[in-house]
Amino acid sequence: MRPLLKLSRRPLSLEPAGDEQGIRCLYNELDRDGFLVIVGKTMKDSDAPYSLYEWDGNAGGAMRLFNVVFAKKMKPEGITRGSIGGRNALVIVDDGGGFQVVWEDIRLP
Repeated sequence: MRPLLKLSRRPLSLEPAGDEQGIRCLYNELDRDGFLVIVGKTMKDSDAPYSLYEWDGNAGGAMRLFNVVFAKKMKPEGITRGSIGGRNALVIVDDGGGFQVVWEDIRLP
């Protein structure tokens, strides 16, 4: 079975998608030193991908990319950490009322 998440360190760059990609959500994790950031398409007909990062909050700081695959029609707009049935998770919501759960026991940072 392929792992759901892999992390890599790289600077956040929206250059590959040009003006078609922007920040969709910025979530400040008060109990951690950083933010969760969702980036994605800004235009309806764009093919720019949605991606999830963790940012340390520093202007030149490192970004960690989560290898999360979103459903094709999902447009992620918000994220939070929580607990569902006693399991820690990231809950990602979209602008159409949909959601995606990423379980923390799948080696989230």
